[in-house]
Amino acid sequence: MGKLKGLYSPEYPVGTKVRVAPRLILEDFLHTWQYHNKLIPEQIVYAGTTSEVESIGFYHGGDELYKLKGLPGIWYEACLLADDITSMMKLRPDETVLTGGWLVESGEVRGDDTCERIEWLVSHHLQKLAYSPQSGAWETLYRDPDDGRYWERIYPQGHLHGGGPPELKCLTTEEAREKYGAHDATL
Repeated sequence: MGKLKGLYSPEYPVGTKVRVAPRLILEDFLHTWQYHNKLIPEQIVYAGTTSEVESIGFYHGGDELYKLKGLPGIWYEACLLADDITSMMKLRPDETVLTGGWLVESGEVRGDDTCERIEWLVSHHLQKLAYSPQSGAWETLYRDPDDGRYWERIYPQGHLHGGGPPELKCLTTEEAREKYGAHDATL
């Protein structure tokens, strides 16, 4: 509702690239928003998706209502992020391990923000190179196109249903070569 630019002045003008907020934010909004133009469950699958603002409307009181190109439903300002979120999601040079966790809310289990970030990284940024010869897709090798580092997605709590939450850890070139073989000319 006009967080930065005030009432009846859209944060994201028509034509602006935006990113739909992470799944956790959308689910929270879906369950807590009690007023007009509620999110529909079908919108949740678009978490993390980049789109462009097609049109903007305002509800009485100043709530910004966005229509996004190629995405269903009406989107609220609270469910959108400036597309520069990409820089916040990418791996920093000082990071070597991201370990996801599970949260239990209202009797349901879901991934935490780190799980969401790992999913975004493997879906939108990291380059998949190989599956583990021993474990298949339960252990997958990726490369960060920004700095060339190798990253392995594993499920260290494999005894849990569905393999448990993911972990993304940095591997040296030697570790990647030893475990995954020469699947890439740079390994």
